[in-house]
Amino acid sequence: MTITSPHNEALKEIRKLHGRRWRDKLASFVAEGEDLVEAAEAAGWPASAVYVAEGSGLDGVPVAPHVLAEISQLGSGTRAIGVYPQRWALPTARCVALWGVNDPGNVGTVIRGALAFGAGSVALAAAEAMIQSGQLRALAVTSEKRWFSLPNVPTMIEAGYPGFVSDTFNALLAPAAVPAPILAVLVKETRAAFQKPEALAQARRAGFEIVAGTPEELAARIKTEIPAVRELVAKAGIPVQ
Repeated sequence: MTITSPHNEALKEIRKLHGRRWRDKLASFVAEGEDLVEAAEAAGWPASAVYVAEGSGLDGVPVAPHVLAEISQLGSGTRAIGVYPQRWALPTARCVALWGVNDPGNVGTVIRGALAFGAGSVALAAAEAMIQSGQLRALAVTSEKRWFSLPNVPTMIEAGYPGFVSDTFNALLAPAAVPAPILAVLVKETRAAFQKPEALAQARRAGFEIVAGTPEELAARIKTEIPAVRELVAKAGIPVQ
């Protein structure tokens, strides 16, 4: 039976889950968009419930499209909303954060201790400041080019590891259905804004380097990243959660 009222109890719960307090209380969260719902299913993360636009052909509880749009937090609306139970990392997935540790011997002791009680990683805070002050010696950076604030530190490629590039990046994406003329304007104006000297300077103060590349360059990177990460996960034997 199709849900036709925004006052339906199940839809009221979805509205509640838009707030963090209720997400914590109900131990659930909402994912919007058929792509996310499909990805969660493929990853073995079953939904508590999936609500779909009536007539969309998607699997789930049918909801009148205008009602689904009313509870959606996406400006463009959605055809699917999934409710999922929260899942947390296993207790053994611990991380040790080092802060203000100046003695290299102490660093080694902390790392050995972290390994002993099962920590999965060690995060070194304010590493660049310690490098600049001479407390740490940087062997290499993992970006493709030398980092702007550490010009004397070679890349892993320069250190003798061809093709070794591992860095994080942020990108702006638009829905696939955005018309090409509108997308062209968005790309032009966004790149122009990012290339302004004040934007570049502010990003560097925050520890970022703006690339402001083309959509084609971003698509190529994403296409490369996905199989690389998939291969890394497989080789490391990381279980899919």
